[in-house]
Amino acid sequence: MSQSKNALDKDLMFQKIMPSTSRSIQPDEDNEADTSLHSRIFAHSDEIASAMNGIHVINLMEEVVMQHLDDTITKFNCCRCDQCRSDIIAITLNELPPKYVVGEREHIEELVKQVPTKEILAALVHAVIQVRSHPRH
Repeated sequence: MSQSKNALDKDLMFQKIMPSTSRSIQPDEDNEADTSLHSRIFAHSDEIASAMNGIHVINLMEEVVMQHLDDTITKFNCCRCDQCRSDIIAITLNELPPKYVVGEREHIEELVKQVPTKEILAALVHAVIQVRSHPRH
């Protein structure tokens, strides 16, 4: 019984903290900075994809983390510098099981939309709070 109560409380917490998780994220200035950081951190995968005629090997968890990164940082008033953002990404991805897929970019984007975000957002919130409490700069 206590386990279902904990699960219910977790659901309620996410509904209150992240009410916009069901909306799709549109490209804007924040996501452009996010994309820039992503391309600098994970540049090697783009080079590999171009050598493989547009076929990508992508960790879906990484894609979802990058989509929700700036919104979560903003909600928790955390530093937005590259060091803190990179630390948040690393901590979050280390808490999540990888989910790699192979395909063209359009196919992968459809798969990203189907990934349940509850666990990902929990790991992301945990990482943001951890980095906010102990930034490395």
